[in-house]
Amino acid sequence: MGNDEKQLKACLTSIVKLVEECLAKFNSLNQQRQPQSRTDTVYDSVAEDFQLNNNIYTFTFNNEENELLQALTTNIEVQLAEYFKQLSKLCLNYLLDFLYIYHYDRTQRKFLSPLSVGVLHSFSLELKGLFASCEAYPAAFNGQLDVVAKFIKDYPTFKDKPGLWETTLLYSAAR
Repeated sequence: MGNDEKQLKACLTSIVKLVEECLAKFNSLNQQRQPQSRTDTVYDSVAEDFQLNNNIYTFTFNNEENELLQALTTNIEVQLAEYFKQLSKLCLNYLLDFLYIYHYDRTQRKFLSPLSVGVLHSFSLELKGLFASCEAYPAAFNGQLDVVAKFIKDYPTFKDKPGLWETTLLYSAAR
């Protein structure tokens, strides 16, 4: 693995960490607002992902939550700016193409609006998928089926997406 891929992985890891810290803060805020009984605890842990995705692309009227989202968005922009200087054109374009669906402007190098609470879980999962794809696509090229099978199981939406080297998993495996 080249230095450029290491920089990309470090960038993805730092952003995932920021998003997961923000998600933990949201969970803490929700627990403070709604004291739970023992029977609610099991349901809440199962329904957590559903609740986050159920509210996708929504905004919150709570000032504290808005401040958390604004801070997260700004912190991600700062992290990206630091790593963009170190990434090759290939890795930079790969990351910018991914960020486009989250309304990141590649010219201004910033999000057009703060991330919403509903996209945080999927954003984190997709970032982890990008990270894992750096290992899975070369594994497909080298015939390491166990690595590819685990990747497809963990990140099924990536199986038909082009990876860093602009090939799909199938194409990488066929070469």
